[in-house]
Amino acid sequence: MRALVQRVEYIRGPRSAVYGSDAIGGVVNIITTRDEPGTEISAGWGRNSYQNYDVSTQQQLGDKTRVTLLGDYAHTHGYDVVAYGNTGTQAQTDNDGFLSKTLYGALEHNFTDAWSGFVRGYGYDNRTNYDAYYSPGSPLLDTRKLYSQSWDAGLRYNGELIKSQLITSYSHIKDYNYDPHYGRYDSSATLDEMKQYTVQWANNVIVGHGSIGAGVDWQKQTTTPGTGYVEDGYDQRNTGIYLTGLQ
Repeated sequence: MRALVQRVEYIRGPRSAVYGSDAIGGVVNIITTRDEPGTEISAGWGRNSYQNYDVSTQQQLGDKTRVTLLGDYAHTHGYDVVAYGNTGTQAQTDNDGFLSKTLYGALEHNFTDAWSGFVRGYGYDNRTNYDAYYSPGSPLLDTRKLYSQSWDAGLRYNGELIKSQLITSYSHIKDYNYDPHYGRYDSSATLDEMKQYTVQWANNVIVGHGSIGAGVDWQKQTTTPGTGYVEDGYDQRNTGIYLTGLQ
């Protein structure tokens, strides 16, 4: 994913409130837009069969449309992490490796000089091996499979005195821990699953030598039964309203 990141901004204190209800105390803003269109390909290799391949491209489709695509693959066999004491009664002599596959895509379009919109999608599929509590004859949960996908779309207005943006997003995470000999759908496996829906409307108005900001943030989270070892799933909603002034 490093080929996608162009710069990182850190916003501290109350100014981060405009980024939503989760932005308590500060925000790390990762900028993924290039200054110029282009394509970048990279590869790396290392010990323990480590390999990483990364390709990203950003291209203009006409004068008003820009598309960004990225793919990333990383894999290593890892090494043997021996579990003793509180983490296991017997040593589990195997390599604890890692596999990751990532995809990202974005489409941005300028409708006019002031109005623009975008659609973005991001997803990854990770598999991690680890040492676990070993009990002969019982399933050994020593593998984690993590799926994640996120989608968001937004509409922006960038006027001389008024700036406004409306962003909606959806994310879905499935987190399995299982024994590879039995599979992640076996009764011995665990599954944490969560969906999140977010709507943010942010506005900023220039007033004299300062500005006034106002907006609304809404979020909904749902989990399936068994997530976090909780028998029943939950449905949680959160709504926030903010008003800021800068002189």
